[in-house]
Amino acid sequence: MACTQIASFLPAIFPHTAGVTVRGTLPLRECPPLPGSLYEVIIFPNVENTDKLVDALVETQLIDWNRKVCIPFAEVDALRCLNRARRRIGLKIVRQVPTIKHFLAKDSEIYDVECPPETYFGPLKHEHVDQVDVAWPHRYETSKDFIRLLIDNDLTYGLFSTKDNSLIAWLLICEVGFLTHLYCEEKHRRRGYAETVLKYALNDQLKKGNDVFGYVLDDNLNSMKLFRKMDFEVIGRGIWTFVTKE
Repeated sequence: MACTQIASFLPAIFPHTAGVTVRGTLPLRECPPLPGSLYEVIIFPNVENTDKLVDALVETQLIDWNRKVCIPFAEVDALRCLNRARRRIGLKIVRQVPTIKHFLAKDSEIYDVECPPETYFGPLKHEHVDQVDVAWPHRYETSKDFIRLLIDNDLTYGLFSTKDNSLIAWLLICEVGFLTHLYCEEKHRRRGYAETVLKYALNDQLKKGNDVFGYVLDDNLNSMKLFRKMDFEVIGRGIWTFVTKE
């Protein structure tokens, strides 16, 4: 995702997003956290000389490094910036989660998809928050609030049963536009429902003229196999990096 897309997307969901641009070339976006949640700082260096960005990370008053901080989907250049800055700030890395970055171009062909028997597509509602949250392996103290935020901004896709309107499978789009939390309830697996809701979501994104990105844990072989089946291209790696003051 281009930095300009990040800059235009975040304020639409987080009206109080604070941003720093160093000489107009090195964007850094800071997402104000929900109460009690992780503090996310997204770093996208896009020039070879990142000295000014490192200085900005160290000197900015917009980032409270005394909090628990997550640098999501950090690629090699972002990690280099972070490592240089953290030595000056006095930060230590407490956890890193490696992922594989997948990409589907906006001019890709629309998928042939239809609802399986006795199912229908639709957005998630607040009544589904608990169900989605408990199934998310990366949930945290206020992740339910995060899920509500995505629901309120039409960033969810669900497959429902026509028998009782229960939620069978779903996919979320995170706050910066990446696919996240593709899931099918265990009792409904091996019927292609996850693939179906993925195709439905991809078609919607492609019709809107969006490139599609997704990060998959590097040990999640089933999801990577599904993304390959959908003709996603592997274009790199991203590491969720969690830091705190030493």
